[in-house]
Amino acid sequence: MVELYSLRKQIECVDRLIIGLLAERMKVVEKVGRFKKRNNLSFLNVAQWNKTAISRNKLAKKFGLDTGMVKDIWSIIHKQALKVEKSS
Repeated sequence: MVELYSLRKQIECVDRLIIGLLAERMKVVEKVGRFKKRNNLSFLNVAQWNKTAISRNKLAKKFGLDTGMVKDIWSIIHKQALKVEKSS
């Protein structure tokens, strides 16, 4: 049981890193939103989103992750990023 506790603690540490990185990402997204507003740019750039999706899919494969899971996660992140951009 000590081993399981230790493994769960490791997962908790990784989860904290993931959430911290998501927060950092959203801070950058806010800056992107302000830039787009100042420069009258569209919040959704389909070509850029497609490039991002392909890139993240390749990264998922490189790290041995399920590409469907990464696609789902990135879709959620992207939807939130668009909300943040629009409200910045």
